[in-house]
Amino acid sequence: MNFKDQLTYRILKRFSVFTGRLSENRREKLARRLASFIYYLLPIRKKQALNNLINAFPEKDSGWIKKQLKGAYNIVSNNFIDFLSLSRSYSKKRFRIENQDVLDDAVNKNKGVLLITGHFGLWEKWGSWFGNNNYDIWGVIQKQANK
Repeated sequence: MNFKDQLTYRILKRFSVFTGRLSENRREKLARRLASFIYYLLPIRKKQALNNLINAFPEKDSGWIKKQLKGAYNIVSNNFIDFLSLSRSYSKKRFRIENQDVLDDAVNKNKGVLLITGHFGLWEKWGSWFGNNNYDIWGVIQKQANK
């Protein structure tokens, strides 16, 4: 591992320990602050995201576009903080499962269920819930490039 990767790993590891000790409420506040910091001071891919929203929703005004963009930064920051704190706090996370009867019915018939998620929601939490409730689960992922 090169120096940059080692440094990044050590910083994230310490931050993970820190976030793992925070309550869910404090993690959410931290995520909102992180999102604002990145949105206003470190506009990572902001121009690209803004152009994507404008192209996807040409009929929407700039206020709506800006609100969606800020919301996207909030979602990503919240998922980042949640991911870092998973090892210590994910077992405390409460889940609200809708249509669990559909899942149970499929399992009882030896059939599978396909669950699909996007960039919102932290699928690792699903794995925790499934494991804690004795469901078998398999994941399909695609390697991402940081461009």
